[in-house]
Amino acid sequence: MKVFISWSGDRSKQLAEAIHWWLPHVLQFAKPYFSPSDIDKGKRWSDDISKELGQSQIGVIVMTEENLTSPWIMFEAGAISKVVDESRVCPIVFGIKTTDLVGPLKGFQAIAFNKADVRQLLGTINKAAKEAGLAERSLDEAFEMWWPRLEEKVRTISSAAQQPTEPHRSVDDLLEEAVSNTRAILRELQAPRPLQVFAPNREMEALARALKKQPGLGSMEGIAAAIAELTAKSE
Repeated sequence: MKVFISWSGDRSKQLAEAIHWWLPHVLQFAKPYFSPSDIDKGKRWSDDISKELGQSQIGVIVMTEENLTSPWIMFEAGAISKVVDESRVCPIVFGIKTTDLVGPLKGFQAIAFNKADVRQLLGTINKAAKEAGLAERSLDEAFEMWWPRLEEKVRTISSAAQQPTEPHRSVDDLLEEAVSNTRAILRELQAPRPLQVFAPNREMEALARALKKQPGLGSMEGIAAAIAELTAKSE
C-alpha cells in the first residue's frame, strides 16, 4: 500500500525522512514515497512523482512554520486531494498548531506530531489497507515498540520546531472563520425554525465587540467566549 509523503522546506524534509524510514517498520505493508529533492515551484513534476502520486492511497503532508504559505505545498496538496480520498489526506503539523493551517489545508483532518495523533494516523492507514491491515492488538504492540525510535530521530530536528507557537493566522482570519462556524451551528440547532441571519458586517462587528470584553484578545479562548456570548444572544 503506497503512502505519498509531501514536504517543502528543511524541517519539513527532516520529519518526512523520519516518517519515511519509520512507517514500514510499524506497518510492513506500507510503501511510503518520499522525494529527496525539493522541487522548485514552477517546475513540472517528474514522471516518477506523478506515477507515485497516481498509485497512492494515503497522502501525508508535513507542515511546519516555514511552509505554511508555500505555493508548492498548496499545489501538491491540491493534486493529492484529486487522486486520494479526502479522508485519507492528512496534514501533520510540526512546531505549529493545526489552527495555523490556511487555504485548502483547513479542509483536511490535520493532526499534531505527538504520540496520540500519530497513532490515529496509523489507524487510518491500517484501516485503508483492508485485508492487509494488522489486528488492532498487533498494531498497538508494533506502535509501542517503534514510537520511541521515531521520537529519537525527531529530537535531532531543531527543538524550536517542536514547541507549539501562537497562532500564525491573523485575528481577522480567525474571526471570519469563527463567525462562519457559529452561523452553521446555529442553523443546525434552530432548524426547521427560520434563523435570522445578520448581515456579515454587522455580525463581524458584534463578534469584535464581544472579543474586546474578553481577556486575551485574539486568543482561541477569547474567541470561544465571544462565540458563546453571541450564541446565547441569538437564541
